[in-house]
Amino acid sequence: MFFTRDPDVIVLGGWNEPGRFLDVRTGRVVHAVDLPRTYGMNIDVNPGGTRLAVIGTHRFAAGARADAAVWVIDTATRGVLRRIDLPGVDLRGRGGAVRLSPDGTRVAAAFDKHLRVWDAATGAELARRESRNAPAPVFSPDGRTLAFGSDVIFVWRWAEGREPAEVTRFLSRAGGTLAFTPDGRSLVVSKTGGYPGHPRPTTLVTIDLATGRRTAEREVVELVNRLSFPPGEAAVSFAPGGHAPGRFAVHLGDPLTGQDVRAIPVGRVPLMDFGWSADGGRVAGLTPYRAWVWDAKTGRPVGAEADGHEAPVGAQAFTPDGTLFTAADDGTVRTWDAAGRPLRVMPTDDAVRDLAVAPDGSVVAGLDLRGTVLVWDAKTGNPLRSFGGGVEPHRDYLRIADTGGTRRLRFTADGARLVTWADDLTLRVWDFRAGRQLTELPTRTPRPKEDRFSTEEYAERVAWIGAWAPAAAVSPNGAAFAYAAADGIRLVNPATGADRGLLPIRSDGLIRLDWSPDGRRVATIDWPQSRARGEGAYTLDLAVWDAATARKVWAGTVTGDPSARVGFTPDGSRVVVHAAARWREGHALRFFDAATGADAGRLDLPAAPESVAFDRTGRRVSVGFGDTTAVVFDTAAARAAR
Repeated sequence: MFFTRDPDVIVLGGWNEPGRFLDVRTGRVVHAVDLPRTYGMNIDVNPGGTRLAVIGTHRFAAGARADAAVWVIDTATRGVLRRIDLPGVDLRGRGGAVRLSPDGTRVAAAFDKHLRVWDAATGAELARRESRNAPAPVFSPDGRTLAFGSDVIFVWRWAEGREPAEVTRFLSRAGGTLAFTPDGRSLVVSKTGGYPGHPRPTTLVTIDLATGRRTAEREVVELVNRLSFPPGEAAVSFAPGGHAPGRFAVHLGDPLTGQDVRAIPVGRVPLMDFGWSADGGRVAGLTPYRAWVWDAKTGRPVGAEADGHEAPVGAQAFTPDGTLFTAADDGTVRTWDAAGRPLRVMPTDDAVRDLAVAPDGSVVAGLDLRGTVLVWDAKTGNPLRSFGGGVEPHRDYLRIADTGGTRRLRFTADGARLVTWADDLTLRVWDFRAGRQLTELPTRTPRPKEDRFSTEEYAERVAWIGAWAPAAAVSPNGAAFAYAAADGIRLVNPATGADRGLLPIRSDGLIRLDWSPDGRRVATIDWPQSRARGEGAYTLDLAVWDAATARKVWAGTVTGDPSARVGFTPDGSRVVVHAAARWREGHALRFFDAATGADAGRLDLPAAPESVAFDRTGRRVSVGFGDTTAVVFDTAAARAAR
């Protein structure tokens, strides 16, 4: 994302999108660049915001082969000034990067082992070099030099006709995040020691270009997404990414001394990109779901703030009076009244992945990724207590934990205890008023005894299914727990650890299970053994089991994929399934009679759900989606849809 010359207008662009111009004050799209038959794009705007450059693969005529091209667009008139054709170059599968010089008169592109420079006005080629190591080049302040590289950093004084010269070499990949200092004499490089999901401290290295000497090194936390120098300041700014919500900012520091200058808080989720206005008075940040603009001095947002989450809604719960609690990976739990109006925002130190309401409706509890139980007053949203924490994923579930972890949380029927389960594979019972742990029961899903899969194949199979929904559930009344064991679904009493029986089902194919409200039945969705990974849509096995006799009450099939989920309505009369594959039937909540398996309706959804919660009457269901929204539906519509 970039500012135009007008600080009230920003440009967003990227893959298959050449550019949207947005009004900062209203958030509305005021213009969209139209490049027909073009896809696979990378964009850049010069620091003054006067010109936009786009690189993409273009099909110049119907039936013609796809070739690459570079477009230069005036941000004021939003008209194309020049198209530079790249015949014979197809960016599909390889991509490319485009960059404008600070004054907008030169444009450079890196693609398919090539690095080229053109006059932006005439399209005349000024220089070219072959290079296997030219990701995302950057222009010097005078536009006469390019820097590029990852593990090996090169400087190319192309305007002087020189060959690219190596200035430094790293033992590991530097990540290709580069920035010239304002005087053009030094280069700042982010040397990354990790990768997304497993970051290690990143070092900002300043290199004197005359001598190649490293004049300063500064260690920062997490991966660095972008480096730039704010206008009028000799401080490099960088935006780190990572996991922990509520800790993200654009950081400014002196690249020569390594001293911090200041930090501009920018939200509760990682920044994908950021940029400065031409006068340095504003900073824009792009998160996975929103574009933001802040006043650079005060850190306050510019324009209207939208009420809502900044990440997918992964857990929900209704209180008896109709208040809806929602939790997302932005590190907040929010409340909404029965009409959908926002009430309160409760910040958390980590993402909350499950919510539960006490039987009397007085308190709401959440379980976060650290295994901390958080308790709020249901009426006021005030925090009451927290306890637990320190959960580390079991070694068998490390790959699953990389996707974000799974949490289960329920109150017992008397409201005095909480039952929790996390991907450390441990079931715990708590005295929730005292915050004291009462019992602890290890659970585990070892490899099946039969040798159908190798250890590696089984680990991949379990991790792939479990990445969406590890198979474990606490009953709504907190009196029973079910989890996938080596020989089937193991049923236990959480309070005593006593074995309640075994459901004979292949645990390695189990996708999701859940209890009926009275704890007497279990619904399961199973991945058929005959289907292999990557085959698209599946015919999944759906079944309801009697927990006391370990017998199937009924069985059926649904079309879906490993993101499927299953549950019961609050009265236990219907089983609710989301299992439709988007490329076949579209997304929906499907209802089945819990006693017979007969079709009991369908509620169409706009996308795949991240979470589903019914109110206590069963007349309303709230569905959380990956676009940060939650939608409340009238379940009567599902009964009518036959």
